[in-house]
Amino acid sequence: TTKTTKTTRPSAVTKTSSTVRKTTTVKEPTPSTTTTTTTTPPKAAEFEAPNQYGYFPSAIEAARQRRETQTGFDSDVKLSKDAQRERFAQLCGKHPELQKCQENYVSPLRVKPSTQSVINGSVVRSDGIILVPGNKDDLVTWALDPAMSGDTLGLLVPTLFIIIGAQLKQVAGGAGYVS
Repeated sequence: TTKTTKTTRPSAVTKTSSTVRKTTTVKEPTPSTTTTTTTTPPKAAEFEAPNQYGYFPSAIEAARQRRETQTGFDSDVKLSKDAQRERFAQLCGKHPELQKCQENYVSPLRVKPSTQSVINGSVVRSDGIILVPGNKDDLVTWALDPAMSGDTLGLLVPTLFIIIGAQLKQVAGGAGYVS
């Protein structure tokens, strides 16, 4: 089905291979009938299309209006020390089982930073985590405890297998698709 279109000034004629003719009149705007209109989203539209950045025009306009009517941020948002103590006492009165309501609670934000030291050839952090094992016993402990070696083993073991597999393939002359 080949479609050819021929356009003339007063009308547009469309001719298809089935020889059906359809004539439509094209009305050109005259300078006297041209009016300026403001662009508003159609009210009958069910969904609004986002702009090129993924934002909806109505959301942009709502945010702009909020910014224009906003008087600023509250300047008095910090509690005094007495108000903080009162709020904390009220919280612990309602929920005494919370960790921060316990007797010997120390905020993790106020704990000293950890230090490292070398013990029996292993680099050990002050909280007992082995960073680099230096002897057989520490290596076994490090390898079996996921808190110490989880990320490292998750990266090193597959890399080790890839390297060993590539070396074996090169020595044995294996096929290229075998890894």
